[in-house]
Amino acid sequence: MKKGLYAKYKGEDYKARLIENKVRLISYNATDLDKGFKEKKYPDNYDISNLPRVYINEVEQNEIEDIYEIELIGVIDGLEVQILNENVNEYLVATSDVTIGVELDLDRKDRDTFMDWVPKSRVKTITHKKSVIL
Repeated sequence: MKKGLYAKYKGEDYKARLIENKVRLISYNATDLDKGFKEKKYPDNYDISNLPRVYINEVEQNEIEDIYEIELIGVIDGLEVQILNENVNEYLVATSDVTIGVELDLDRKDRDTFMDWVPKSRVKTITHKKSVIL
């Protein structure tokens, strides 16, 4: 599921974070070592057996070709919800709109948060891509 901040660097799209005046690029592909990425080193006290191999490259903002935010929206029975996560068959959706939460019979987590796993077959996904100005 692709959502969050991304940057285009050397023709490839990478998950990104803004760090002061730089952009931290995140990859899970060892071939990016050839593009200046370095493998993330976990602290010695971490059990790394279940952690992914992550490759990081911090570059100047002017080296980035494009930077953008991807928001993933779900539509269920004509009502918009946020998509927070996914598994093989379902999306984890949420809304702070009480009317939508009740209408879709989502679990109420607190006063104004409704959240539940919904079969993917019920959800139409809409991806919004918005440019970010650095």
